[in-house]
Amino acid sequence: FPSHDRCFPVTIHRLEKETTIKKIEAFMSDFDVEDLKQKKDIIADKQKKLVRLANDLQMNKRDLNTLQEKIKLLGEVPCGTQFPTCKFIKDAIDASNKITNQENKTNNLADEHDKVGEALALLSPDIVEKQLNKYQMIVNKQTTVEKEILQLKIDVEKFNTIISNINKASASPDVYRDWE
Repeated sequence: FPSHDRCFPVTIHRLEKETTIKKIEAFMSDFDVEDLKQKKDIIADKQKKLVRLANDLQMNKRDLNTLQEKIKLLGEVPCGTQFPTCKFIKDAIDASNKITNQENKTNNLADEHDKVGEALALLSPDIVEKQLNKYQMIVNKQTTVEKEILQLKIDVEKFNTIISNINKASASPDVYRDWE
């Protein structure tokens, strides 16, 4: 009986798998996954900040609109701002005193929102996510191939044991006695 010739295809398959593992390991050694994870964390922080700024901006715009509506009242009353303590126009006068500050606050928030949005776009969140997903797919592939190699090694050992047992049995004189 040939001893290891039957295991030859399994061995070739195992060598192919081991070559795949070496390629994966070479790729992973050059791949800076920690840098991508840090970028992903920065992106997440900027996305949260962007949402917070959008909410703050929306509230500030609403407050600005409220002040503008109150100020319109001053244009509708004949006395204008001549009587600042008048209870009917007091809110409108207060609003006219606050509107410049509110406009500045709203504009600053809008500028900050735009800057954070631009910084976020420069980080390329979609590309970072795709690269991390590809990396994870390669890690999964590596695990699968390593399991396949282990199974192939087990299969080779089983074949070797079977071949060894057959060789021992065929060399035993008792085998020929059973044929007589």
